[in-house]
Amino acid sequence: MLTSCAMLDEGAAAPPKDRYLVFFESRSMTLDADALEVVDEIAAGARSTRPDTILIRGYADRRGSAGDNAELSDERAQTVARALLERGIDSKRIRTQAFGEASIDGDPLLHAADRRVEVLLRQAP
Repeated sequence: MLTSCAMLDEGAAAPPKDRYLVFFESRSMTLDADALEVVDEIAAGARSTRPDTILIRGYADRRGSAGDNAELSDERAQTVARALLERGIDSKRIRTQAFGEASIDGDPLLHAADRRVEVLLRQAP
């Protein structure tokens, strides 16, 4: 039986990412050092792939009121959008959405995963 396999070129770059996650501390909309590194990666990816739309989706965990969490998730999305603008990304390509308490699982042990912004680099079909 013959099989084939593709050899990876050790010098080849990984394919560009189209999805990124930026995490936040509880009740915070401040980008820490780790989050800033991700924002830098997003900006570099957006410059290299030139997506038609950069969709920024903000989320919050279920701590606090639904109204506060809706506002917080919007503020988180806006924070990431501003950081991308500061890195030279065209505002015409950026879209933000806020999902408040919509969470990954709802498990209290996963609150940290719920405190996030998801960034999608989208090409037109």
